[in-house]
Amino acid sequence: GRTEQQQTKNKSPSSASFAIPVRACHHLLENPLVLNMAQDVPLKAILVLALLCGLAQQTSAAFVETAYTATLSGGQQVPFVGNIFNAGTAVCIYDRNAQPKILECEIQHNVPVATQCSIYRGAAGTVGPIVYSFTVLLSSNFRQTFRLKDFEGYTVDQQEDDFLNGNWYLSILSDDYPTGDIRGQLGHTDRIYTRLSYLFTIPRASGTTAHGLGLGTYSFNDPNRQIALDIVHDVQNPTSIDIHRGNRGEVGPQLYSLKVTSSPIFAHFDYTIGEEIEFLQDKHYIQVKSEKNPAGEIRGSAVVIDYIENVAFTSRLDESNVNPNSGSDATGCALVTYNCETRVMEYLVFHNVQDATGGFVHAGSPGRNGAIRFSLSRAKSPIYGLVELNAEEEYLLYTNQLYFNIISAEFSSGEIRGQIGIENEFYSYLSGTNVVPPVTTSSVGCATFRLSSSRSQIDYDIHHSVSDSVGASIYLGNQGENGVSKLEFASTVSPITGRDFAVNEQRLYDLLNENLYIQVESADHQEGEVRGQIRRINPCVVDNNSGLTLGSSVAAGSSQISASYVFSPRSSGGGGNTNSISTANTNSIAESPNASPNDNNNNNNSPNASPNASPNNSPQSTRQETTINNGLSSESTGFNRFTTGYFDAPVSRIGASSQVSTANVNNNNNSSDSPRLIPGLFVALLGLLVLLF
Repeated sequence: GRTEQQQTKNKSPSSASFAIPVRACHHLLENPLVLNMAQDVPLKAILVLALLCGLAQQTSAAFVETAYTATLSGGQQVPFVGNIFNAGTAVCIYDRNAQPKILECEIQHNVPVATQCSIYRGAAGTVGPIVYSFTVLLSSNFRQTFRLKDFEGYTVDQQEDDFLNGNWYLSILSDDYPTGDIRGQLGHTDRIYTRLSYLFTIPRASGTTAHGLGLGTYSFNDPNRQIALDIVHDVQNPTSIDIHRGNRGEVGPQLYSLKVTSSPIFAHFDYTIGEEIEFLQDKHYIQVKSEKNPAGEIRGSAVVIDYIENVAFTSRLDESNVNPNSGSDATGCALVTYNCETRVMEYLVFHNVQDATGGFVHAGSPGRNGAIRFSLSRAKSPIYGLVELNAEEEYLLYTNQLYFNIISAEFSSGEIRGQIGIENEFYSYLSGTNVVPPVTTSSVGCATFRLSSSRSQIDYDIHHSVSDSVGASIYLGNQGENGVSKLEFASTVSPITGRDFAVNEQRLYDLLNENLYIQVESADHQEGEVRGQIRRINPCVVDNNSGLTLGSSVAAGSSQISASYVFSPRSSGGGGNTNSISTANTNSIAESPNASPNDNNNNNNSPNASPNASPNNSPQSTRQETTINNGLSSESTGFNRFTTGYFDAPVSRIGASSQVSTANVNNNNNSSDSPRLIPGLFVALLGLLVLLF
C-alpha cells in the first residue's frame, strides 16, 4: 500500500522516518491470508488491526499508487507453443517510496497444473532472464511481495527503470508446456483493476474459497465512456457477473450484467456521464454470483489506475522563493489534491535538483521561513505521496501557509521552494496512460498555468522527464481523443516556461472547458510519450464544523474571482460570528524569519502567530479577501468539440522569440525542523495499550 514518511519526535530531517500507512489497509484487508487469519486470531488482535486501519480512511489513491497490469495468454509466449486455451490476469503494485523498494504481485490463472511462475527481464516478443521467482503455492490465485535487491550487473535502479518502461514480463510454466504456458507483459495501459474474493462479499459467501482478478481499459471518447473488461476467476457454476454502485463494505444497486460468465471473460459496455464520475471515484464494484451463492460468491472494488481527480492546489518551486536565495538553476512543479472529508492530502512533486537529500512541507506564509510539518515520501523526483492532515495543518493549507522545500547536499537549508496555493489556477498531469493509445513509460510531467489579468496571455511552466523529447505542444482535443491542430513550443527540453501563449475568446472557452491538452513526443514515441489535459484547480469546501470554510464568489460578467479563506471557530452558543484571515496575512503559524531545517527549537504543537491567526482565539475579526485577477467565469458550458480553423494556422510556434522565467513572484523562504506528533498513530497506539493491559 501507500506509505507516508513522517517526522518523528527528536529526529532530524536526515534521520530515519516512521512510515505511516494511509491506504495500506485497503491492500491489507484485501489480502486473503490476513482475512483468513482474522477468523482465528484473538479479538484483541482484530481490534488492534481495526484501530490501526482507522488511520487509513477511504480515499482513492490512484494519484500516488503505481499499478502495472498484464493479461497472460499462450499467444505471447516466444516461441509460440500452441496453447490457445489458458489465460491469466495480473496486477503488480510498486512502492517506490519503500526502503527497500517493494513490488507486490497477484496473479489469477486457469492453467491446470502450474509448475513455475517468474518475473523476467525483456521487452514484448523477446526472451529474457529470470529476475524474481514466485515461491508461494501456485494455486489458481496467488500473491507474493518482492523486496528489490541489487544483482551483479543489475541494480535496483536499473530494475525500476525496466519495470516502469514495460520491460518486465510474467510467465507461467506447466507440465504440458514446460518452456512456458502463458505469458503477459507488465504495462501501464489498463485503466482499472479489481481483486475479487469470497472474503469481500456481503453477506460472506459460504462453502467457497474462490477468487478472481479483473483488468480493464477505458475510453473517454470514440467510443464514449466505454469500459472493456478482462476477468479471470475460479468460481464454479457462475450464474451472473454484475457491476454495482457502492463503496467498500456497502451493498449497492446493480448497474450492468455481463452476458458471459465462464472464465475468462472479455466484455465491454458504456457508462453514462453520472456513472463515469462514480467510476472514476472508485465507487463501483464487480460481483460474481453462483448457484451455491446466489447473493454473490466473489466481489471486488474497481480501482482506477493513474487518474488524478480535482487537484486543489499547485506550486512552482525555484531558488527565488528560498530565503536566502540559493542561486540554483533547479526548478520544480507540484500538484496537490485534498479530500475535505478524510483530510488526506495527496501530492506529486516534480523537480530537477541534482543529488536531492530531502523534501519537506513547512508551515510558513510567503516571504517567511517556517517549521517542518512533515517529510515528503522521498527526495528523488518524481515524489508521489500522501499524508493525513490534522485540523491545524488543514487551516494552514487553506490560508496559503504551507510550502514545499527540497534540500540537497550543497543547500542543506533548501535549494528550491514553492508555496502551496491557488495562484496558478490551471494545471496538467502528464503520463503515458493519458496518451491515445496508452504508452508504458517511466516518464511523467507536471505543468501549471496562470491567466493574465487582461485574459490575453497564459503564463506557463511545464516540467517533464522525457529524456529524448523531440516535440512539445498544446493540442485542441477532449480527453481520450487526438487533436489535429497544435501550438508547438520552441523548446522541448524541461522546464518549458514562458508568458507568450496568446489567448482569444475561443481559446479561453476551450481552456475553461478542458478542451486543451499538452503532449510531449519522443524519438521512440513520436505520437506522444506523455500527455495531460489542462484542467482548472477545484478545492473542496472545508466543513464548517472542522473550523474552516473556503468561499468563492464570481460576479456575473465580472473580470475577477474573489476567493476568501475563512476561519470559523466552533461556538458552544451557536453564534454566527466568523473569523477571516487573508492569505497575505503576515502573522502565520509556526514561522521563524531565520529558521533552517537543522534547528530543533521550534514547537509545532502550539501556533506561533498573532492572536487573530490562531484557531483558539476570540471570533472577532474583519473579513479580508484575496483576489485573483484572472477574469474567469466559474460557469461550465459543457464540452466543446474540435472545429477546423480554431487556431490561426495549422501549426503555430510559441516561445520562439524569448523564454521568460515564470518563477513565483512571492519570495517564499526556508525552513526549520520541528517534531511532528501523528494524532492517528497516537490514538492507535493508545488503543493497543488499552487492549493489552
